[in-house]
This record gives sequence, C-alpha cells and structure tokens, in this order.
Amino acid sequence: RMFGRGKRPALCGLTIGDASRILRRNETPPRNEGESPKSSGLRALAHIIVLGNEKGGSGKSTTSMHVATALARLGHVVGALDLDLRQRSLGRYVENRRNTIAKRHLDIACPILMELPSIDPATLEEGENPYDKRLSAAVAEHEGTCDFIVIDCPGSHTRLSQVAHSLADTLITPMNNSFVDFDLLARIDPETYEIRGPSVYSEMVWHARQLRAR
Repeated sequence: RMFGRGKRPALCGLTIGDASRILRRNETPPRNEGESPKSSGLRALAHIIVLGNEKGGSGKSTTSMHVATALARLGHVVGALDLDLRQRSLGRYVENRRNTIAKRHLDIACPILMELPSIDPATLEEGENPYDKRLSAAVAEHEGTCDFIVIDCPGSHTRLSQVAHSLADTLITPMNNSFVDFDLLARIDPETYEIRGPSVYSEMVWHARQLRAR
C-alpha cells in the first residue's frame, strides 16, 4: 500500500495528504484567447511549466530563461521561480535582466521574479512539510495574476523538486545528446537499445502525476 495512510511513496516521498494540501486550487471558467487573468476579471489559474531533470548540466536553467522570456515577449504575464536555492541561475538572470532594463530605460518584457516566502512553523498543519507550504504559498500568491509560472528545478532529488513536479501542468525535461543523459529517462540496453525499464527520475515523475490525478 504505497499510498496508504502514513505510508510514503518510495521515490517521490509525498503522501496523498501532502498532495491534497499542495493541490488545493479552485477551478475557474476558461478565459478568452489572449485575455490575461487581470483583464478577464476572473480568478484564473496560471499554467505551471516545470523544468525538471535530476542530472545537472542538462540545460534546465537556460531553457527556463528562454521559455519565461519568450512568453513574456508574447505579452503574457510570467512568473519565474527558481528552486535551486544554492545557485539561483534563473533567479540571477531575471534580476540582471530587470536591472539592465531599469538602468538603460529599455522597453522590453521581463518575467516577474517569484520568491519562496518564509513560513511561521506555528501555521503548519500536523505532519505538513515546511517546503510544501513555502512552495504552495509562492504559487498561490501569483497564480491569479500570472498567465504562466515557470519553475526551474535543481539538478538533484529534493523535496521542492518533488512538489513542483506534482504541480506541473507542463513538464519539460531538457537533455544533452548523450546516452548518459538519456539513461536518466529510462534504463537502456547498450547493445540492442531496448528499454529495460524506467529510471529513478521517471519513477518519481510517475508518482508525482499519480498524486496529482488523485
């Protein structure tokens, strides 16, 4: 009973109770094409795009920058959230772009930099993970004012990355042209190239999608 009461998925680390708290998002009527949440007058939910891959150096942050900036240039309101709390590649990019725009008085689009808020431990429900609360709060703050939220995950297996995968409306997994990278998605026979089974990362994504569906 992988998802039973008090049990945790072996790879994902999220219980149904965790997922239900994270995924409390109200459904709203669809907006007209090209209409932003603000202009529609509806509390619409942002489309969440997650860039995930547990292998470092695959191009997650660079792809996040291009996706977020391209959507902003198309006229969408875009939030950018960097979950690599150590390197903050996406976060520093948005900061540098914003500072350059202000310094040079440029009229170009820029994503909105989102931050994980601090959480008072007293506000946590029994058994609730503080990282779940921080990520949920960050998304809740911007999901009604953004058309898209782009989340850049770290190149490692972290709680924040697991939660982000469960929130994803669209998951993008960048990879380099090598079997080292491809092996992250599936276990491949090096002679026949047949798929022997899912990788650890694929298992984590599968569990995250199961939690979201339930």
